[in-house]
Amino acid sequence: MNKVLIILSCLLFLSLSLFAQNSFINFSEEEMLINGVSTNVVRSILKGDKQSVDKAWSLYIRKNFNERVKEKDDILYVNEIVIHRISDKRGDLMLYTFTDGADVSFNMAYKLGYDVYINSEKFPKEMTNMMDFAELFVSEYYSDFLPGYIKDSKKNLKKLNREKKRSEKNLKAQRKAARKNEKSISKNNKTIEKESQNISKNLGVEDKVEKSELSLRNLRTENSSLENAILQSKTSQNTSKEVIDNLEAKINALQIKKKSAQITLSQVEAKLKLLK
Repeated sequence: MNKVLIILSCLLFLSLSLFAQNSFINFSEEEMLINGVSTNVVRSILKGDKQSVDKAWSLYIRKNFNERVKEKDDILYVNEIVIHRISDKRGDLMLYTFTDGADVSFNMAYKLGYDVYINSEKFPKEMTNMMDFAELFVSEYYSDFLPGYIKDSKKNLKKLNREKKRSEKNLKAQRKAARKNEKSISKNNKTIEKESQNISKNLGVEDKVEKSELSLRNLRTENSSLENAILQSKTSQNTSKEVIDNLEAKINALQIKKKSAQITLSQVEAKLKLLK
């Protein structure tokens, strides 16, 4: 019985670990310079854009604390606020966001005094509370943002798959045309060999020799054109293969993001449901 419980516990731990790896929910404590000041922050990388995150944050603070968020030097802040989920001490709540590639860097700080910020070394409990508070906001943000993100991902996946299908069709047609040209060259080469033999046989018959020589020139000219077409086709095929590979990479990456978004949405919905 104990062995069964141990195995089930291991499976549960493994599934939760995999779940966490696929989720967009991620937090870390970091020390960073904000406008030249060393600041301890709870950091996360969010999907979306800076404007949407900033707006969601302002609405969240107003709804839950009846406080108006102000902005100065790219920092959103609320002075002299008490957030019991973080600490019973009055402090300044600060949020610094910036565009980080295709995502948004979310950096939240709680200032207790002059250049004194909550950190895990001096305020371990409060830092844990800050992480929980940040996760609560991000959960609400994602509960609004992710349904549209998932919908757009599905739409973009359909578009990319259509483009891939067209490119694969083009590649198939290019290969077919190249094979046809190769067969024509092979056929012409046999005729060239035959005409060369005719010239050898009819050396004394001028009109027959001229006819064979003309046929040879035409066949060789045609073969030269076909060989150029094959070379161009190979270049086109390589381009098509590169396009298909790029599309395949984009499709795979977007599928992973869509799956992560679906996992994250389930995660935040479950969390918010527990809090209701």
